[in-house]
Amino acid sequence: MGLFAGEAAVLLSIGRSPSLPDNCPKWGRWRRVGRVPVRFSPPPPKARGVVAAAGRRIVVEKLWRELFSDPSQWWDNRLEKENARYPDFTHKKRGVVLWLDGHSKPLWVEAELAAMLPGTIQPNLFSWNRRLGRHVKAGEYEKVMEGFRELQSQDMIPDRFTFVQVLLACTALQRLEHGRQIHQQIIHGACESDVYVRNCLVDMYCKCGSIEESSDGV
Repeated sequence: MGLFAGEAAVLLSIGRSPSLPDNCPKWGRWRRVGRVPVRFSPPPPKARGVVAAAGRRIVVEKLWRELFSDPSQWWDNRLEKENARYPDFTHKKRGVVLWLDGHSKPLWVEAELAAMLPGTIQPNLFSWNRRLGRHVKAGEYEKVMEGFRELQSQDMIPDRFTFVQVLLACTALQRLEHGRQIHQQIIHGACESDVYVRNCLVDMYCKCGSIEESSDGV
């Protein structure tokens, strides 16, 4: 196909192309429409970076607006955040994340968060487990039970790590009846096969004076 064919085509080339006439400039981006080759210089690297940053700001601002318009769709990871690289908020279904110290964060975000009622954005289960574990290490077993009740009131589903912390609290507080209720939840949650959960169940039944249940029910 010759250079001056009548059809519309697009030719992108860096350097000299054999299909272009010798009087064309050597460097650049070329577009050939009809019979005339036209040179379009690409934007400099700095300009490309500015465009990309502007695009990121638009996307991030849209996500922040989604968070404030429907907080129930987001997890709040700030409760037990220890690593600065870990995101502050995570979307429950899509998995997109937001950082409060991100360069693309809009200026109005801090004011919106300050005006939001505490607990509007739920902590994720990972944060809850870390919080319960901290209470166990400190010997604050009543706070473990309170935290577990609050976790369930938010319709969150406990996992094996949650059950281990609550069983340790039941054992320390000698609350056999609570331990039995937790055991039923463990069965419904299909966590009974976990080694650590089973060990905590046996320990709880034994130390709460129900050795028969420790051997028959686990």
